[in-house]
Amino acid sequence: MKMCNTLLTILAICLSTVAFSQELVYPKAAFDQVSAKKALANGKSAIMGSVFFAPINNIYGIKNTNAKTYGKYAVVSIFPLTPYIQEWKKLKVKNSLRQKKLVKMSDEVYATRLDVKADEGGNFQFTEMKPGKYFLLSTVEWHYGATEEDPAESYYRNVYGIVEIKTDGEIIKNVKVTN
Repeated sequence: MKMCNTLLTILAICLSTVAFSQELVYPKAAFDQVSAKKALANGKSAIMGSVFFAPINNIYGIKNTNAKTYGKYAVVSIFPLTPYIQEWKKLKVKNSLRQKKLVKMSDEVYATRLDVKADEGGNFQFTEMKPGKYFLLSTVEWHYGATEEDPAESYYRNVYGIVEIKTDGEIIKNVKVTN
């Protein structure tokens, strides 16, 4: 019994070490924070849309029970679409299924954004925006398997969107921030 407990302890330590030994990956592109801050200065345009996760049915053997899961009260972040952000998204998508690499954004880049909170239906609105291309990012809590055989479990999924404001005063509607 003592040997079994010792082996279980060693196994738990090994598994926790593997789980937390993810390699951190950052984009290599340069980031111009001054230009990015200027892009986020007040303008006369607005961006309106919804945030949701639309899972692919039967991926990894999981049968989806929800067509869409809306980002109820989710925080939606908007960043100027820079080469750094474009590389970050490519790395994030490429490494989303790999457990050994964790794609991060520098603190400087992450601090250069605006946030709004979606309503109960996942609807959001950014106002006083300037013309330019923007990257939207949010996280949606996704539930699957709400049956007796497979109780509901929650996962948090990153969702994305890209939008372009061409003229000051333009109002862009129906922007989707999704997978």
